[in-house]
Amino acid sequence: MEEILKKARRFVPFMNAHSKVEYGGDHVPLKESYIDTYSWQNGWWEEGVLFLSSDGEIVGKVIHIYSSGVCGVESHETEEDHPQGEACYLLYYNVKSGTENEEWATLYRISK
Repeated sequence: MEEILKKARRFVPFMNAHSKVEYGGDHVPLKESYIDTYSWQNGWWEEGVLFLSSDGEIVGKVIHIYSSGVCGVESHETEEDHPQGEACYLLYYNVKSGTENEEWATLYRISK
């Protein structure tokens, strides 16, 4: 499990070099994988839900949503295609940089 947690860390935009992904137990399956990035004049926030294979690689399609609180910046979405495969883990993270800094990430095993 320790190796999977280290691999999952690569996908989280942690600001602190000492931050790590924690294991959270089992989780029910979800329908989609996404990254939601929101930026404003003095900071940014990102939340992600990623499906990982048994060896810690992203699998399937990831919807990336970009939105902004800055006037004149249009919101948009992109899709990232990763190799198809069975999702064994769910990586959920939240990183916020600005007037308040907060970051955490949890890896769950997807229950059948």
